[in-house]
Amino acid sequence: MAALIRKSDELRGAALVVIALTGLSTWPVAEFGEGGYDRVYSMSNPDGQKWLEAHSKRAARAVPVVYVTAGLAVAVLISTKKKPTLVQPLVLATLIATVASFGLLGWVAHAGGQIRHPEFRRHTTGGERP
Repeated sequence: MAALIRKSDELRGAALVVIALTGLSTWPVAEFGEGGYDRVYSMSNPDGQKWLEAHSKRAARAVPVVYVTAGLAVAVLISTKKKPTLVQPLVLATLIATVASFGLLGWVAHAGGQIRHPEFRRHTTGGERP
């Protein structure tokens, strides 16, 4: 956002590299998360197991969006040299995708925090459920 406001190519490039690397780092997180599913499931109580299932389903929805966001960031970095006319629309698309990814990952993390931390769960009638 600051790169757009300041119209700084250097700041924009740095932000895009961070977005791309962050998006790519999602792969090992998802891979190891899937690998640990059974162990965490066996250690969790029934409510925690429901939240683990919700966490897994949410991650399956969010991860592709994060990968698209990383791809858009890389596309901007490439288009800066090859097709400068595409830069602005791609930057805007990347910004929108980054905001969407951030929101989705917060949604995934919320469910993840509920798995092993019952103190964060609402225990009232009508409280949040996975």
